[in-house]
Amino acid sequence: MSPRTRGNQFHLVIDYDITVFLSESKGTGFIISGRKVLTNAHCVKHYTQVKLKKRGSDVKYLAKVLAIGNECDLVMLTVEDDEFWEGLSPIELGSLPALQDAVSVVGYPVGGDTISVTSGVVSRIEIFPYVQGSTELLGYRLMQL
Repeated sequence: MSPRTRGNQFHLVIDYDITVFLSESKGTGFIISGRKVLTNAHCVKHYTQVKLKKRGSDVKYLAKVLAIGNECDLVMLTVEDDEFWEGLSPIELGSLPALQDAVSVVGYPVGGDTISVTSGVVSRIEIFPYVQGSTELLGYRLMQL
């Protein structure tokens, strides 16, 4: 995944996506620094084994859960198999977008078997309830273009 910045617009070019597989769950993960994968905690809820695969490949790699943040619906994973990391580069996490900044949201929305990319502008930044963690945290609303 390659971030591109033009002015206050942030563009994300998808070179890969990581699919998280469980018996009943699938989600999108992103490579971050330190050979880690960041995805949603609800993707590994009640896990006994987590496997990851790269887009375009049928090979599934056993992943290890490093940390779960149920309150913010995030989980950090890693894969010990060096083959998994071949050809992957971490995304660079930057500053948070401001109101009216152009953004893209990448993932698997409810339903569907292919990755979805939605573009728009940040229309609201405020505290929102998170159903996953039964808490309230800073959140963004996206207005589609």
